[in-house]
Amino acid sequence: METRKSVRIACPSCDVEIEADLPAVIDAERQPELAARVHDYTLPRVPCPSCGVAFRVDAPFLFLDGRHELAVETVPARDLGDWQAIEQRLLAFEARRPLPDAERFSRRRLVFGLRQLNEKLFLAAHGFDDVRIELLKLAVLSMHPEVAERLTGTFPELLLEGLAGNDLVFLVLTRDAAGKVHQAQLPLPRKLYDGMERDSEFAAGFADLADARFVSWLRYVEMKRPDEATGAQG
Repeated sequence: METRKSVRIACPSCDVEIEADLPAVIDAERQPELAARVHDYTLPRVPCPSCGVAFRVDAPFLFLDGRHELAVETVPARDLGDWQAIEQRLLAFEARRPLPDAERFSRRRLVFGLRQLNEKLFLAAHGFDDVRIELLKLAVLSMHPEVAERLTGTFPELLLEGLAGNDLVFLVLTRDAAGKVHQAQLPLPRKLYDGMERDSEFAAGFADLADARFVSWLRYVEMKRPDEATGAQG
């Protein structure tokens, strides 16, 4: 499996085109230093040999976490609106070229951006079922319109980011038409997550989630693109 790839990209500071060497695969057990840079959102950063400015390059990569049998295809967040086509391409690719040591990675996931990737890693590390977490998000949105109203704008996010006592602490993140990010915390009682395991009737309405690669509440909402949101304002 190819672990590195080269891409040509223009430096956003000086416009000089450079060749960037980027990770194609990150194995958390074998490359802990790269895994740490995923956790602190500093990967990938590329130094420009012309002006010396280091900048971030958003490019897809595969993240492997053998301890939790997790393989996560990570795609730039800007491509979230095309999740259906990307999921289908990923499934077709996996059918043609199975992952080496596939038995080590029983859970295959597709995410968009480092925030979604870090949520999957957090869930795995703390023993949460990500399907049940996404069902919890959908249940909260259906029962609490005031929460759904906060998730407006382009490509909203509702991510579990921490634990506080008996609460699960979610991050509510939205982007307005100008691209500005707004965020707030939403604590929810842990018992709501535990209750989702018993609510088979609700889960039946989202049966495709269990076998999906893109395991997210965003499968079931219509997302606005930045240009659409701008047009709506104008």
